[in-house]
Amino acid sequence: MRYCLLLSLLTLPVVGCGLSTNASTVPTVNTVSGTVTYQQKTLEYGIITFIQSDGRKLKSIIDRQGRYSISGIKDGVVKIVVDSSLFPEGLSSGRTDKNTFPTRLSLPEQYASESMTPLSFTVAPGAQEHHLVLEKMP
Repeated sequence: MRYCLLLSLLTLPVVGCGLSTNASTVPTVNTVSGTVTYQQKTLEYGIITFIQSDGRKLKSIIDRQGRYSISGIKDGVVKIVVDSSLFPEGLSSGRTDKNTFPTRLSLPEQYASESMTPLSFTVAPGAQEHHLVLEKMP
């Protein structure tokens, strides 16, 4: 009997200290995903970077279908940089086998420059999509 009483007294504080699952106290993880195209062609490789107002950079690889996804972004406006200058190592840009090698697309340098990029997006709470449709720059 004393053992049961002692056990119940020891577990009582633990039960009262559980994490709340109330939706208003659980932080929202912002995720932005989408695709990247340049002159109506899928960008099949590259790096996309979201630069937050505090200077923090979050990156994602752009896959063969032009898709990316970045999580953990703060609410607010982010600058976006897209860099496809580093062709995947070991691949020759002269190869044309689309099933094996990505198509090389050279983006205007402004898209890869933090100071010159015209790209931005306002991140809202939760999951959202943002498709980048890049065009030739004057």
